[in-house]
Order: sequence, then C-alpha cells, then structure tokens
Amino acid sequence: MKNKGWLKVLAVTAALMVIALAGCMRGHESVTLKPGCYITQAYHYYPDGTRCHCMVIAELSDGKPYLDVHDLRIEDSNGQTCTLVFEIGNSDSLYCVDNYPLSNLNY
Repeated sequence: MKNKGWLKVLAVTAALMVIALAGCMRGHESVTLKPGCYITQAYHYYPDGTRCHCMVIAELSDGKPYLDVHDLRIEDSNGQTCTLVFEIGNSDSLYCVDNYPLSNLNY
C-alpha cells in the first residue's frame, strides 16, 4: 500500500510539471536562466518559422562574454532540451538557440 501512495504523488507531480511546461511553451509563463547559466551565441528567429543562420556571438557583437538576453520563452522541447526564443539588449528582433538544456532554465 505504501508504494501506491508514492506512485500517486509521483503521478500528480509529473502531471503538474507537464502542465507547467505546456504553459511555458504557449508563452504564458516566464522563463529565466538559472544563476550561472548564460547564452553566448544565437541566431535570428522569425515567428513564421523562417530561420536565418547569421550568428550573433557575444564577444564579437558587444565585447561582453554573454548576450544580454531577456523575455525568454520556450518554443519547443524534446524533454531535455528546447528551442529558446528571446530578445537581446534593446533590439526588437527575436533570436533563438536550439538544443538549449531545460535544466539551465527556471520555468
């Protein structure tokens, strides 16, 4: 009987995590980088799915080791990594990085 109780807790926890991740993927939840996690390069992203593979690299673009990213959202996920979409600095353009570890994010 004790095992069934833990299985129920595990099932509820898993369901809540799926709901939270689904909310992130719809852009309804804020996503932030965990302390010590950074993005050093990205490429232009367009909502219609067009990808421009012109890379923005931190040290080349502004002399800093990390990009000044904000307004992050998860575009899609395969369970351990995701496509992360964000803005950089004062730009209105969207940028993204593929295969970014979900473990580096607070969501």
